[in-house]
Amino acid sequence: MTEEERKRRLAEMMSDADAREDLKHQRIARADAEDAKIKVEEPTDEQARFINDMNKKVYTQTNDSLSERIRKNIHFVQRNTGTALSHEEGGI
Repeated sequence: MTEEERKRRLAEMMSDADAREDLKHQRIARADAEDAKIKVEEPTDEQARFINDMNKKVYTQTNDSLSERIRKNIHFVQRNTGTALSHEEGGI
């Protein structure tokens, strides 16, 4: 390899490295912009607190104990056909 070819290849590698570096910076800038957009769309603490408070009010308005709530919702409990304990046998 002659000195001229080596200089040409070195210059080519340097320009490729610069182009790659530019692409890297563009990708990082796009990712930062996307992260900023997502952050804007996330609910604030106040919105999350409002939803949590509403959930508590909707699902815990009764003064039933845990066992009473389970007994009322027994029809939602899924069981295998081979379950040893059934409702009649003193299970849930």
